[in-house]
Amino acid sequence: MGNFFQSPEFYEVLKLANQNPFVVTAPERECTAGLLAYTLPDVSLVSKFFPSLMVYYGPVLAKNFNSNDVDTLLRNLDSEARKRGAIRVDIRTPFPPCTLNGVFEQNGYIRYDPGGEYSVIIDLVKNEAALWKEMKRFARQSVKNATQRNVKIKEVANEQELRSFHQIYLHTAERRDFIPYSFSFFDAVRSKLQPKGIAKFFMAWHGEKPIAGILNVIYNGQSVPFIAASLRDCWKLRPNHLLFWHSICWSKVEAKAQTFKLYHLPKSKSPKNGIDYYTFKTCFGGDLIRECCFYYKVISPLKLQLLEKVSRLSRLGHARQILQARAAV
Repeated sequence: MGNFFQSPEFYEVLKLANQNPFVVTAPERECTAGLLAYTLPDVSLVSKFFPSLMVYYGPVLAKNFNSNDVDTLLRNLDSEARKRGAIRVDIRTPFPPCTLNGVFEQNGYIRYDPGGEYSVIIDLVKNEAALWKEMKRFARQSVKNATQRNVKIKEVANEQELRSFHQIYLHTAERRDFIPYSFSFFDAVRSKLQPKGIAKFFMAWHGEKPIAGILNVIYNGQSVPFIAASLRDCWKLRPNHLLFWHSICWSKVEAKAQTFKLYHLPKSKSPKNGIDYYTFKTCFGGDLIRECCFYYKVISPLKLQLLEKVSRLSRLGHARQILQARAAV
């Protein structure tokens, strides 16, 4: 029934990171459906007044649940979201059975596909030689190239190294345009989950320079690379391929995981220009399965309109500052 992103352990980390997690259940007596939601990280003063909520890979369902239970759950979530002044709720929910009978659409949720409904599942019961052989040829060559160029993988050993990882992660967030977790979130994961064997941070180094990092989460026998980050100008060294291969081997041998899962990729390679995450995530072997659906619901249209106006003014102000700075030069 459970997964890390709907677990008490994740709740504890979110609470320490001041992301205001809360739990909603339905129905109250039997509790056959429940979910853990939280506030997205505060990236500006504006976001404190216009919070958005996230449900990551939920809800959690009992075997005897039905669509009425999910309907009640979503209504309870909407009620709590309004109490908290949220403008929007985003849900990444397992597929199926959570999407059956159109219960999300009936509650005003809109389904969208950012190219991430599928996952790759790698069977770690196989021996290391078999796992290596099932990787694509260019992936094996990339791992060899990284090793030959003296890229080293080390466990994050102290706070200074964790901050270096977080800085690489912030660069990645800016490049890929997503809201990053705070350093306090990283610190809570390392201090609370790593001693329990649930999480492990690794970084790729080239000489004295950290160039990429990965956070592996191990829960119910499954290892997931929850956060991966890298410096784009170091991609030619192939640190990401080496990091993921190291994580696969570590998950099998040290963490004793049965599977290794890479979340959120499309069904096939996109013809559009840009970074090809499909090719990267499928190059390590494994099976491609349909994993989840993405839904969102606007809770407060008026606050959303106001936020868009504030954001527009903020962008204009920033552009004006840049022009003034250039004129001064």
